[in-house]
This record gives sequence, structure tokens and C-alpha cells, in this order.
Amino acid sequence: MFSFTQWLNSVETVMSSSTLTEAPWANSRIADADPASVVEQLRERPGGDIIVLASSSVITALLDADGLDRLSITLCPELVGGGPRI
Repeated sequence: MFSFTQWLNSVETVMSSSTLTEAPWANSRIADADPASVVEQLRERPGGDIIVLASSSVITALLDADGLDRLSITLCPELVGGGPRI
């Protein structure tokens, strides 16, 4: 069985950040540009789906730019915490 961690380490990961200078994870890189323009560039390349995990700021930017083909939200009601809400 292919675990989520194995999958995450095997795919290219693009992290959106204005503060990080290096990407500490395998197959990862930092993108400090607008998320909508980064996704547009990724769509020009061959490959599969583009998945956004746990980033309300990136999802909001893509929604504002009409840059989503599909939005799936997974709720974890057991987890409580602060931060922006979608």
C-alpha cells in the first residue's frame, strides 16, 4: 500500500511562501509569486492534477482568479484551532 507520506515525498511539491528561502522536503521548491500565476505555469507543463493541501490563502487566491477546476473540502471536526477560515 502506498501511504500518503510516500506519495507526498514522491511528487513535485511547490510551496507558496514569502518568508522561506529553501525547501526542506524532498522534491520541493519555493514559489514566491502569486499562486494563480504559479498554477498557470504548472498547467502548461505535462503532468497530472494540481492539488492544494491545507492553505486557505492559496485556495482563496485561486478562487479569486477563477483558477480552480474542482474544490473538495475535507472537514476534520475533531481538530480545533485558530487561523483563517475558508
